[in-house]
Amino acid sequence: MVYIYSEHITERLRYVCGHIFGSVLGVGYELGSDAPQDDGVVVINYSDKEDVRSSVRVVPCGLLEESGVREVVPDVFYSQGVLAFFRTGGDFEFDVFSATFYMISRYEEYNVSKLDKHGRFMEQDSLMCRNGVVEMPVVDLWLLRLKGLLAERLPFMTFAERKFTYLKTIDVDNVFAFRHKGVLLNVAKLALDLAKGRKEAFRLRLKSVLRQRQDPYFNLEEVAQMHDNHKDTTLFFFHSGGYGKFDKKVIVPSLSYRRVRANIAKDFKVGLHPSHRSAFKEWLFSLEKKVLENVIGESVVRCRFHYLRCRFPESYKMLERIGVKEDYSLGFSNTPGFRAGTSFPFFFYDLTEERLTDLKIFPLVVMDKTLRSNLNLNTDDAFERIKRLAEEVKRVNGVFVTLFHNENLTDEEYFGWKGWKDMYKKVLLQITSDN
Repeated sequence: MVYIYSEHITERLRYVCGHIFGSVLGVGYELGSDAPQDDGVVVINYSDKEDVRSSVRVVPCGLLEESGVREVVPDVFYSQGVLAFFRTGGDFEFDVFSATFYMISRYEEYNVSKLDKHGRFMEQDSLMCRNGVVEMPVVDLWLLRLKGLLAERLPFMTFAERKFTYLKTIDVDNVFAFRHKGVLLNVAKLALDLAKGRKEAFRLRLKSVLRQRQDPYFNLEEVAQMHDNHKDTTLFFFHSGGYGKFDKKVIVPSLSYRRVRANIAKDFKVGLHPSHRSAFKEWLFSLEKKVLENVIGESVVRCRFHYLRCRFPESYKMLERIGVKEDYSLGFSNTPGFRAGTSFPFFFYDLTEERLTDLKIFPLVVMDKTLRSNLNLNTDDAFERIKRLAEEVKRVNGVFVTLFHNENLTDEEYFGWKGWKDMYKKVLLQITSDN
């Protein structure tokens, strides 16, 4: 048992201690404002007082005693080779409680005036990106250091064993490349392929439309089969909205797609991949959620926003109201890494109301489109990048979340993703076997 002494017991302190000691370190703890009297109790002195008997002292910077959101520009420095901020003193050089809170509450994403065209927080405004450490889980490294310090000074302490976990997630944006797109559209596309001399593309489209071969994107059963040995750690997120500028679902609903979704839901965890338009429209989000629930025959409690189109706190307050319990959207579209500085799941803390919620956020580490479309990596370099990020998560025994799309796991040259299916199979094999 760890006793955390503080003169100011706030909701923020309760929240961050729950994450640090409960979720990550796995050790019992108690918060109190009475000076410790029991010599057998492990004490962390989280106060300005120097005369409190303790094993570890962390000096507060004051952030956890505040309420609401103000402009905070942390003055960063490096502590034992890891970026840190909120320098104070004590055994830790900085206020590790406030720094952790700042990151996992996503404090910096509140009251942001400039968003990108999709209404998203931009990575260039992120503290981690600005300082070039977005691919390092700095929060997890801080807490690993805290664990080491406690273990060094109190060798009798025991911590829960944490194991590296690899969560494979599949987003289903497009189910059909050619079928169910409408006769006029396909005729126009066929004519364009001929006019530009794209013979292979013409044959692929024509055979798919005439049902002489399987539509390249209708590969969900094959993708599911790739994860037969990883059913407990694989999630599918299904698009259930209509057609739009950023929503390339089929115009006419497909019964075959309905059957496949229902079958996959029997073996895998599934969630909603809401349309681009529904991200900030609660009524439309709720409708799409009901559509998917009718297909799979159970409540939908998981979500990943299309285009990772979520923002604090609006998106998460909406998910809470609708009954979603888990979100997998917290990552950057244009760069891999740790948006919240951590690989561990954490609960959404609403800074506007200063309260802990039961909505659990699973940070996304890397996405296929980021590697190919934004970073222009080939399959070999993409594999090495994924492997390196996985190693970062392994050294803290965290949770590694990847995102691939079914449409990018085809092997057709026409779509520009040839070789990525084999690369992904290699990822599944190596990262899982290494673990």
